[in-house]
Amino acid sequence: MDFERIVNAAAEAIFVLDRSGNFSFINKHAIRQSGYSKKDIIGKNALRLIPKSHWKRAMETFSQILLGRVVKSVEYPVRYKSGKVVIMEFTGKPLSENGKIVGAIGTARDITKRKELEEGREQARRMLRFIIDSLPMRVFWKGRSLRYLGCNRAFAEDAGYHSPSEIIGKTDFEMAWKKQARQYRRDDRYVIRTGREKLNYEEPQASAGGKLRWLRTSKRPLRGASGKVIGVLGVYEDITKQKGINSSLKEKIAELERFQRFSVGRELRMVELKKKLRECKKR
Repeated sequence: MDFERIVNAAAEAIFVLDRSGNFSFINKHAIRQSGYSKKDIIGKNALRLIPKSHWKRAMETFSQILLGRVVKSVEYPVRYKSGKVVIMEFTGKPLSENGKIVGAIGTARDITKRKELEEGREQARRMLRFIIDSLPMRVFWKGRSLRYLGCNRAFAEDAGYHSPSEIIGKTDFEMAWKKQARQYRRDDRYVIRTGREKLNYEEPQASAGGKLRWLRTSKRPLRGASGKVIGVLGVYEDITKQKGINSSLKEKIAELERFQRFSVGRELRMVELKKKLRECKKR
C-alpha cells in the first residue's frame, strides 16, 4: 500500500509542507474537514489558513521543525473555506530526503469542542470561586489526610494569609490555631469515618493576631464522584461579638433577678412590719 492510500484512509488531517511553508500534499480527511479543494490548497502557503495575529508564532514553530525538532500539541485557529474559525491541535516533524530536511509532515485535529468544554468548566470554576469568596461565612475543605485542599478568601484572612492558595497543603498544626488543632482534627475524623454531619456547634479559635474568638461551625463529609468520602467540607461564622452580647445580657438578667429578689424581700419585710405595728396599736 503506498503512502497516499495510507494517509487518505486516516481519520485526521495529514499534510506536507515544503521548506517555504507551502502545501505539497493534503489528505482527503483535511479536504472534507476544511471544505477546501486540492486546487485551493496545493502550492499555497499554510499561513493563509491562519489569522494574521498568529503568523509570527506559527513561523517560529515551523522554523523549529526545519531545524530538526519534533513539535507536539501546538494549537492555532484555522479558517475553513466557509469562514468558520476552529481551533486545531498540530503535531509536526521534519521531512527528510537523502539526509536533508526538505520540509515538514504534520497532523491536525479539530479540538474546538474540547476547548469550549474546557472554557466552560473554567468559567464555572471562576464563578464558583467568585461566589465562595463573596460569602461572609468562612469555607474550607480538607482531604482524608486532613491537609487543606482549599478555602475561601475570608478563611485565608482569618488564618493571616493573603490568598487561599497559601493554605493548600497545610495542616491545623501549622495554623494560628494550632492549640485547637487536635480538637478540630477529632471532629474531621469523626465526619470522615462516619459520613455524618456535625452541625452548628460552638468552638474557640485563636486568631492570627493572637486573640481568642468563638465560632459556630458545621462540617459535612466531602464526597467524590463515586460517593466515597474523600475529605471534609467545613463552614463557620465568627460569633465572638454575639457571645459577648449574650454574656452581657445574661449578666443584666442576673442583676435584674437579684434586684427583684431584693425588692420582693424588702416588700415582704415592710408588710410584716406594718402587721406588727397594727398589732402593737391594738394593745
